[in-house]
Amino acid sequence: MPPEKFQTLADLIQKVLDRKDVVIVCITGNKGAGKTTLGKLIRKKGFGPFGPGKIAVIDDDCMSVDTLFFFRRKFVDPCRGIDELRPFFRFCIKKPIRFYVKSNPESRITYADILLKVELPEEIRRQRLIQRYGEPKGELVFRQTQAYQNTPRITVEHELTARVQ
Repeated sequence: MPPEKFQTLADLIQKVLDRKDVVIVCITGNKGAGKTTLGKLIRKKGFGPFGPGKIAVIDDDCMSVDTLFFFRRKFVDPCRGIDELRPFFRFCIKKPIRFYVKSNPESRITYADILLKVELPEEIRRQRLIQRYGEPKGELVFRQTQAYQNTPRITVEHELTARVQ
């Protein structure tokens, strides 16, 4: 994600935190666009004025949870419908910034303060999927997802698009 988008995202998060205790940021995009990679980077390093200790990242139905000191475990809660991420909240008490990474977030949430759409040129996305799944499955997954429309049906307050090169 370009540095200016990180700054814009940080500014939007601060704007929301100035009037609310918690901000929900939803990262969406097609398969292979870099949603999980971005979520992992944010979880590990934080960004702007926000350190990783203030950030929770829920990727699909999984959250990496701090246990003792530097140990982590994965908490998995399969989606059973709209729950607004409540099963994960007990692990987010001291984390006011909560990222939810999902191609179709409307299967679990109805609202996000900020929607971050991640987009990648199709040829690069195709190459990433082939690298991830191998041939011929990567090509098949690419073809099956070409018609994806990055327009989640959730209510959002702010929307931001990051075109990754």
